[in-house]
Amino acid sequence: PYPTTLELIKHLRAIAAPDYQGLITDYWDRITFWKLSYGDADITVEGNDTDGFTVTLPVSVDKLIADEKSGKETSVSEIDGEELNEWVEIGFYTQDPKETLGDEWLSLERINLSEAETELSFTMKERPTHVLLDPRRLLIERNVKDNVKELKD
Repeated sequence: PYPTTLELIKHLRAIAAPDYQGLITDYWDRITFWKLSYGDADITVEGNDTDGFTVTLPVSVDKLIADEKSGKETSVSEIDGEELNEWVEIGFYTQDPKETLGDEWLSLERINLSEAETELSFTMKERPTHVLLDPRRLLIERNVKDNVKELKD
């Protein structure tokens, strides 16, 4: 008898922390896609009192679960018993991340998002030129082209 994915999932669940149980469900037990983008407000970069910079950005997140038979995608906000509880990485860069494949970040922040629209602030020692949502592509997303923003002076 050969091992199956069911056994793999059982072993993953046994060793994974509670924070990762939902991710195992999303990756292995159902068809899940995420939508990440910047909200309608502008991203701001301002000098602060500690000789650094404060970056404030709006973030929009949604998680869609697809029906296995019809393929119809439904937002978790429309499903009873489901809620947003997403760990998302945000990378800050001093050069265009497209040139470095997103590997050379100034700072990589991991945040938990539980609201569809959120405004976040981060303190940086150096002024970033770009910000990238989910730089390591940990979440399955169809449109990643809107995940990078150049920060204007």
